[in-house]
Amino acid sequence: MAELWLSVRSYQLVLGLFLWASVRAAFEFVAPQELKQR
Repeated sequence: MAELWLSVRSYQLVLGLFLWASVRAAFEFVAPQELKQR
């Protein structure tokens, strides 16, 4: 049972890191365009 919990936690950790990286990449892609428009 502990192995299952550990795998779920590692999966959530990887998913969270991927989500954070994608959000940051999108923000860095959008931010310069926002600055150019202003």
